[in-house]
Amino acid sequence: MSNNKWLESLSEDARNLYKEKLYARRRLRYATDAEWRSLFKGDKQQIRYQSKREAAIAYLGGRCADPRCGWINSDGTKGCTVLSCLQIDHVLGDGAKRRKTSGQEGSKLLDTVLRTLPGEIYQLLCANCNWIKRHENHELPQARHVDNSFVAVPYPRGKDSTTGRFLTARGGS
Repeated sequence: MSNNKWLESLSEDARNLYKEKLYARRRLRYATDAEWRSLFKGDKQQIRYQSKREAAIAYLGGRCADPRCGWINSDGTKGCTVLSCLQIDHVLGDGAKRRKTSGQEGSKLLDTVLRTLPGEIYQLLCANCNWIKRHENHELPQARHVDNSFVAVPYPRGKDSTTGRFLTARGGS
């Protein structure tokens, strides 16, 4: 039986107690073990993420995939190749939907990019071309597809009077 099935088989009170004890053990180890702490914080994690990002960028071609990109490189070629300007874009503009259903962000997203065919689901665009595509295709945040067009749906973002935190779209904090 996997850990998830075992954890799901517990009652809600037992599950909460288990998680509370687990998190307390993790906090204690994080506070007392410098080697353990270095796995989650600092240079090693950043270096791992950067190398994975560079591998994903190289896998997607290493330059902006938009043929209209106006960036001219020092060697005269067109298409931005500056790593800090390149962004991984969802070809179909369904990035928010994919993140919600799969929970893939950060290095998990980069792992997924490396497992797909280049240009099929993900492509590489410079920041300017990515925003132009977003504007032209109406890839708006908080947008819903209604009657073959996009309609912006504003989120209620009031503050909770007791905690002072912003409320989520569902009304909770």
